[in-house]
Amino acid sequence: MQMSTDRTLFQDNVNEPVWEQKDWGLAMAKAKQLFNPSSPIDEDRLFAGRGEQVKDLLDIIYERGAHAVIFGERGVGKSSLANTLSTRVPSVITNMVFKKENCRPEDTFFTIWSKMLWEFEYEGVPISEYLKEEDREFVIVKMLESLARDKHYIFIFDEFDRIEDQATKRAMADTIKHFSDYPQNITIIIVGVGLSIEQLFGAHPSIERCCRQIPMQRMPNEELGEIIEERFPAIGVKASDEMMESLVDLSQGMPGFVHLAGREAALSALTRRSREIEQFDYQTAIRESVRRAQESIISAYKKATYSPKENIYAEVLLACALAKRDEQGKFSATAIREQLRKILNREIEISGFARHISAFCDAERGAVLRKSGKRKRFQYQFIDAPLQPYVVMVGRRDGMI
Repeated sequence: MQMSTDRTLFQDNVNEPVWEQKDWGLAMAKAKQLFNPSSPIDEDRLFAGRGEQVKDLLDIIYERGAHAVIFGERGVGKSSLANTLSTRVPSVITNMVFKKENCRPEDTFFTIWSKMLWEFEYEGVPISEYLKEEDREFVIVKMLESLARDKHYIFIFDEFDRIEDQATKRAMADTIKHFSDYPQNITIIIVGVGLSIEQLFGAHPSIERCCRQIPMQRMPNEELGEIIEERFPAIGVKASDEMMESLVDLSQGMPGFVHLAGREAALSALTRRSREIEQFDYQTAIRESVRRAQESIISAYKKATYSPKENIYAEVLLACALAKRDEQGKFSATAIREQLRKILNREIEISGFARHISAFCDAERGAVLRKSGKRKRFQYQFIDAPLQPYVVMVGRRDGMI
């Protein structure tokens, strides 16, 4: 978007031209357009980071008989990666056909393939009609084998974790295994929330042998920084390295919160008619990000920390959010204690907050944490990963950290 016909949007020197009223309005519109905190990215030009995962997926679609499962916590960018995969294929490769569908809890093996193959026919009949009364799983294989051989079809099933029917998961695993054993012009990519391929498919050991696993960890700060670095210049604002780091740190590895904080910081500066992000804008970004977070996250936080009596539920949950995690996002009671001491500014033993941790694992407080491991060696993990950066932002807003 052009800010005006006779000036650049932003020049990093003392002689930069003065913006007119319309320029400020266009810059604010650009900020809202470029930052996408609520929905997956579907344009390659807006997608940043994940170079290793992109390379792995391209290797898979180029390799005959290879398939993939992309898994990780909610909010780490799995859908965005799947949405932009087709744009990573060189334009000289013209025979690839990408198809993507989202799964629903009520879906069966036949309904998800009916949606995926909506535009195709089998034996002269639209596949969606053909499958209405079908219950033979091998028919799907026959339909896929009948597709035009001069095309390479990449079928992407997103939100696969939402499927509740175990028979559907088994049938999909068997279908992938078939096209792994007998390669065709077919690549199947499964995308879903989970910490392992087993969480997505259940006890189907064959799926691990015939699918490449693409784990999506939380994004490192360097890649999160790219999200802001690519957008601020296009909007016409700038920030110091320290300010960029502060905005990135709020996200706790979740790209959606970098989008949210970056957008709100930019809008705050532009509202002040400034093109530089300052401390005031950082604080405004925290307040607005907390206010504009998803309602489900806000409700989960309130339910977990509410008590009519004076308590430290909010402080303990904040300590959980700040605790040192392993690659799966798990943390120990010892790690919680280290952070809680800093928050409370006093010594505290594990026994002093053990009941709070137990309460966070209980349905009465929304079961925001999952407990695993053995007694005295328990580990904890946020069930809904986006809650963690929200807790950190609330902690900063309320002066707990």
